[in-house]
Amino acid sequence: MPSKIKNILSSDWQKTAFLLLLVVFAVYLGVHVNDFFVPDSDFFDFRAKAMQIKNFDWPDTFKRPPLYPVTIAFFSAIIPGPHSELVAAELIGVLCAFFSLYLVYKIASHFLGKWGFFVAWMWALHPSTVRMAVKPKSEILVTVFILWAFYFFINKNRRAYLVAFLATLVRYEGAVFIAAIGAADFFFRGEKTKTVFYTIAASAFILIWTLARSGGGQGQSYIHYFDNFSLNIEFVKALVFSFTGFLPLALYKLWVGIALLFIAFGFYRLLRLNVHNTLGLLFYSLGFVGMHVIWISVNYDYMVIIMWAPLIAAAAGFLSLGRKIQNNEKVVRFSAEKLKVIWIASSLIFFILFIYLVQKKMPYPQYNVNWIILSLFIIPGAFFLWHIFINRWSVRGFIPLGLAILLGLAFYANSQTNATMFTIRYSKAEFRRVGEWYEKQYTPGDTLAVAQPVVVAYYTSLDAEQDFLRLTELPELPPEKLHQWLREQGVTYIAWLSSNRLFETDNAWYQWQMEHRGWKNIAFLSAGTSQHGFTLIKRIDIGPRWAFIYKI
Repeated sequence: MPSKIKNILSSDWQKTAFLLLLVVFAVYLGVHVNDFFVPDSDFFDFRAKAMQIKNFDWPDTFKRPPLYPVTIAFFSAIIPGPHSELVAAELIGVLCAFFSLYLVYKIASHFLGKWGFFVAWMWALHPSTVRMAVKPKSEILVTVFILWAFYFFINKNRRAYLVAFLATLVRYEGAVFIAAIGAADFFFRGEKTKTVFYTIAASAFILIWTLARSGGGQGQSYIHYFDNFSLNIEFVKALVFSFTGFLPLALYKLWVGIALLFIAFGFYRLLRLNVHNTLGLLFYSLGFVGMHVIWISVNYDYMVIIMWAPLIAAAAGFLSLGRKIQNNEKVVRFSAEKLKVIWIASSLIFFILFIYLVQKKMPYPQYNVNWIILSLFIIPGAFFLWHIFINRWSVRGFIPLGLAILLGLAFYANSQTNATMFTIRYSKAEFRRVGEWYEKQYTPGDTLAVAQPVVVAYYTSLDAEQDFLRLTELPELPPEKLHQWLREQGVTYIAWLSSNRLFETDNAWYQWQMEHRGWKNIAFLSAGTSQHGFTLIKRIDIGPRWAFIYKI
C-alpha cells in the first residue's frame, strides 16, 4: 500500500470509515434503484401535480403539501425522456438518502462521539432506509429536512426553524418537529419571545394549509378525515416492528424487550448529558407517535422519518451499559489476564455464527441474503472496530465478538430489506402487464374497466381518461345487470387484479379501499371463470401477482 494512502487511513481513520460507508451505501442503493415494475401509487398524484406546475398551471387541489411535486417539476424539466418525472423522483430520493446518512452521522456523533458511526452504519442498513430511498415518494425528502433542522437545533442555530418550515411544505411531520424544538428551546434556552415568534412563523404555512379548502382531496380540508375519529393504536405496534422486525423471529419478544430497554435507558443517559438537545429528540419522537396514532393509516413508508431517533437512543443505552461493564475493575483485570482466552472465545463465536448464517435456509427465496453487499458493509464496520480497540489492551480481545454482532445485524437487516424490495418490485406489477396487454389488443373505441387507470396506462401510449373506465364509476348492481350496464356504456373489457382481493383485516386503510374503490362490486370476477356474460379471455401472472381479463 502506498505510504500516503496508509498515512491517511491511519491518521484520519474516522472520516475514512465514514467515506467507506458512503461508498458501500451507494452500491447498496444502486442495486435497488428502479427495481420495480410499477412506481408506488402515490407517485402518480405527485407526477400529475408536477406536470401541471411545469406547464405553469397551478393545481386547483392538493392532497399533500406542494414542495415535493414542485421539486419533481424542477428536476424533470432538465431530464429528457417520457418518464422524466419518475427519474427526477428517483434522483431526489437517492440524493436525499445520501445527505440524510451524512446528517445521521453528524447528529449521532454529537450525542455519542465517535460511536455515532455505528448509528449511521445501522441506519444505512436498516430496511426502512432503502425502502424509501428508492420509492418515488415524499417521505425521504421530509426526512432530510427534519434531520437538517435538527442538526441546526443541536448546534443552537435558529436556522433550524427555517429548514423545519421547508419540512412542513413536504409533509405534516414537519409541524410536529417545529413543536418539539420550539418546546425544548422555550424551556431550556434563553430569548423565549424569539422562540415563540420563530415557532409560530415556521408553523404558519401548515396551519393555513390544513384549514384551507385546497388542503384536502377533492377540494376539502384535511380536517374532514377526522369525521369518524378513532385512535390508531396499531401504528405503535407497526413502529416497534419496523424498528426490530428484521431481527430473528426466534425469541423475538426478547429482542423487542431488549431494544425498548436500550431506548429508554439511552434517553435517560442522554438527558443527563444534555437536557435541551435530548428533549428536542424525545419530544419529536413522542409527537411523531402521537400524530400517527390519530391518523387513519398504518404505513411502513412513514418509519424512515423517525427511525434515526430510536437508533440514537438505543445506541446510547447500549454504550452506557458497555461502559459500565468496561469500568468494572474485575472485568478490566480479567480482560488483561485472560486476553488470549477472550480472543479465542470471541473468534469462536464469530466463526460459529458465520457458519450458521452461511448454511441457514430461509423460509422464502426473497429473504436470501446478498453476501456481496453484506461483506461490503462489514468492511467499514471492521475498519472502525479495529481502530477503536486495537490499542486498548483491556478490550481488544472483543474485536471478533464485535464483528459477530455486526455480521448478525447486517445479515438479518439485508435479509429483511431483500424481502421488502421483493414486495416493492411486484407491488401492482399486474397493473403494468394488463396495460401492456391492452395496448396490444386495443382498437379505436375500446374501453377497459379497471382499478386506477392512471397506473395501468403509465407504461402505454393510451389515454387514462379516454380509453379506460374507473371501477369507482361502476354502479352497485348484480353481475347480470352490471354486464348489461357495461355494454350500454361501450365497455369492451374489464380486469380483476390481485390487488383487488377482499380479505379480513384490522387495517383501516385497506378497509377503506375495499369499501370505496369498487373492489366489492367486481369480487365475483376473482373466480377466474366465465360467468354472467363476462368471458374470461386472459390470465396474467407476474411474480406473486395475477390478473383476469374478461371480454364484455
